[in-house]
Amino acid sequence: GLQVFKDLDEYWYAIEALDYLARARHALGKPLTEMRQLAEENLRLSRKGGSVAAIVEALYLLGSTLYKMGDMERIEAKALLEESVALCRKLNYPSGMALALYQLGLTTMASDDDQIASTCFHEALEILISSQFTPIILEILVGLATLRVQQQALTPNQSEILLTLATLVFNHPASNRQTHNNAARLLAELDTAGLPREIITAAKEQAQTMTLEAMAEQILR
Repeated sequence: GLQVFKDLDEYWYAIEALDYLARARHALGKPLTEMRQLAEENLRLSRKGGSVAAIVEALYLLGSTLYKMGDMERIEAKALLEESVALCRKLNYPSGMALALYQLGLTTMASDDDQIASTCFHEALEILISSQFTPIILEILVGLATLRVQQQALTPNQSEILLTLATLVFNHPASNRQTHNNAARLLAELDTAGLPREIITAAKEQAQTMTLEAMAEQILR
């Protein structure tokens, strides 16, 4: 069916089919090389006959795929995601820009470019808070907290804030499995830091009452 769409120059259907196949392959645990081939073809067709929005989605799909493949592919992933962000700005497409910024933040963090990663996470979080996209907000909060733990020696107050954040995200019903696992790793890392018991107790109490918006405001300061 996909080849028929290509032969008929029905780009929209072919692009949608490729996007679905790429994501389905990943969900089924197929090799990332298969997802990459489909994502590359998706981007090629999107550039040839798709809308600007289709190009944005295709750039994100290929960029996020290459990010998962390791260090050698992350240079290309960064360039694709930067192009996606730029197109989203031009289109005034905030949700797409937030997702691309988040993925760009992950990519640059994996490449040890912490300053760019922090900037991307902050901008994505500001966009998402206004749109109430809770699952991605939770992912970004954990990403930012992890970055802060890696970047610097923490004061007791900073440790309490990050422990509160990790606990809130770990227990939040909207956290997906990956976010939940990332929060668990962050909690384990903070647990080995030898924090005073009063800080641990205070953080756990705050996590029970603090809203996601209030937590985001603290992390953005």
